[in-house]
Amino acid sequence: DISERIERLLLDSRCPPLLLYGQRRTGKTSLLNNLGKLLPWRIIPLFVDLQGPASLAKDYAGFLYNISRAILASSKRHREMALPPLTRASLDIDPFTSFDEWLDEIEQHLEPNQTMLLILDEFSALEHVFNKGLLDEESVLGMFRHIIQHRPRIKILLSGSHTLDEFERWASYLINVQTVHIGYLQAPEALQLV
Repeated sequence: DISERIERLLLDSRCPPLLLYGQRRTGKTSLLNNLGKLLPWRIIPLFVDLQGPASLAKDYAGFLYNISRAILASSKRHREMALPPLTRASLDIDPFTSFDEWLDEIEQHLEPNQTMLLILDEFSALEHVFNKGLLDEESVLGMFRHIIQHRPRIKILLSGSHTLDEFERWASYLINVQTVHIGYLQAPEALQLV
């Protein structure tokens, strides 16, 4: 039912960013890893674990390079789609421009009715990166806002155990976020699963 709700929201052309919210150990990441099987073929899940290499990067080039690597792996795994790579050298020169041009390039690989779903799992890991001063919050969140506002074929889904209310500064960048709640199984659901 949660994947069906996500699908309904994504198929709406006015779809705002989505937030999959739930306590730890409720199955958020498992659900996200299986969206490729649950969503129609025209939606391409691009899974990025922000607790992984992306949030460990020391600069914007490393951050965006690790996001691009996760996107390439996810498109290949979920839809057997080989997207053009993004070179580390181009990011070293001008990271945000190179990443934006790369998004132009991968959008050209889409069929007319396809949409990409950029999934940012454990988005709160970025808070630690911002607090350490490794990346600038305004630059990174501004980039995601730009994608939301100017790339209708790329939808964004955040996932985590925190609501955006707990990160007030994020709210101005991720306006009109639609929250999708995931909770623990109820007794009848657990029996059905068993």
